[in-house]
Amino acid sequence: MVLGGIIGAVLANKTNIKSVFSIGTVWSLGLILPMYFAINSGSWITLYIYCFVFAFPQGASAVLYLLLLSRRLPVRYRYTILATAFAFSAFLFIGIPPFIFSYFTRESSMYIPMLVLGIGYFIQLLAVQIFYKKTTIEV
Repeated sequence: MVLGGIIGAVLANKTNIKSVFSIGTVWSLGLILPMYFAINSGSWITLYIYCFVFAFPQGASAVLYLLLLSRRLPVRYRYTILATAFAFSAFLFIGIPPFIFSYFTRESSMYIPMLVLGIGYFIQLLAVQIFYKKTTIEV
């Protein structure tokens, strides 16, 4: 994820944040189904390779969504709003999902968690395409 964050930030700095973020999201979407089949096939080496490749767009997304948010906020309130949004999203998307996914995997298989993950990435891609508009950096 660290390498993905560095590579994603450099690419976004040279091109466009929205396009790099969208490519990372599509990359993540494309890897969900192969990862699901790797889990079900029992090939752990293949699964580890997919997880390693999956970590690159995750690292880029972790950095770029903060950049997307910070460029949309006024400078006066940027730190407070960004810190609050980051803390809430960390609670919502890092703290709660392990409990929900462990319940789903105990009751069924990995199909439902992978489906939820895919739907989340699709909503993320759609939201960035619809709501994010190019802005200039305020100093």
